[in-house]
Amino acid sequence: MVQKQQEIQVAQTWADLRQANNKKAKKFILKANVVGLEDLSLGTKKEQALKMYYEGIYGYIPISKVDDYEFKSLQMFVGTQLDFIVEGVFEDKEGEGKFFLGNRKEALEILAESFWRTADVGQEYEAFVSGVDKYGVYLVIEGVRTRMEREDYSYTFVKDLQEEVFIGDTLDVRITKVDKEAKRIEVSRKVLEQDPKEFLKEYKLGGFYAGTIINIDVDAGIFVRLEPRNITGRSNIPAGLGKRLLKEGEQVNFKVTDINQVNGRVNGLVIIPRVGQTNKQKGKSNGR
Repeated sequence: MVQKQQEIQVAQTWADLRQANNKKAKKFILKANVVGLEDLSLGTKKEQALKMYYEGIYGYIPISKVDDYEFKSLQMFVGTQLDFIVEGVFEDKEGEGKFFLGNRKEALEILAESFWRTADVGQEYEAFVSGVDKYGVYLVIEGVRTRMEREDYSYTFVKDLQEEVFIGDTLDVRITKVDKEAKRIEVSRKVLEQDPKEFLKEYKLGGFYAGTIINIDVDAGIFVRLEPRNITGRSNIPAGLGKRLLKEGEQVNFKVTDINQVNGRVNGLVIIPRVGQTNKQKGKSNGR
């Protein structure tokens, strides 16, 4: 019974793929899972291709049809979902071996045309990460490319986006600026987060709070993520450390000396526990 249902499903999927192949001029776009990476031979031509799985039937998107951007490797696409149009359907004489060829590049062009007709500030999209560096993320949104700066990624400071975001990831973003004539957009992921300024009232001047060092800059100072609301606190580098070196990721105490309502941050002092106090605390944790 189950096998019969599977056969019916595959037959219906194959009919849909054939129909999509005949409707290329009507811009019929499908979405499928990328399940692997293989070498594909068609006639005398051989090239690397993404192996797709669409509702019971396998297909391929050759590397030349994936993107205008030349990726060092297609491995980052494995495990993702991609839009494509059907560029060909193939089956052997017995009708048992069936597969399709897809074209993602053309699908992105079609999506982009549709996007510019309706794009507006405030709209939210799922964006595909096509590249990332320390200070920004390169995104593809409905076929349109844009770069999101680090400041728009999160209220929580991220020193290096390459340690946080990876090619092939998807991010929810909101459009913050549209220029249809220049075909340019700006987007933000941060605006979808809860603004930490809403929690500033939970911190008091003169109070001490647990925090984690997230960045140390010789000129700008020390930046600390305060618990539990991820408020960013800034401190000058403490004097009198001697040979004591502070490290990112280190747990410290933070004394609040100023609360900035405009940028949602606080200024203060990083308090380093004395060595004796630290050893005493470790001794307690060991049952001494």
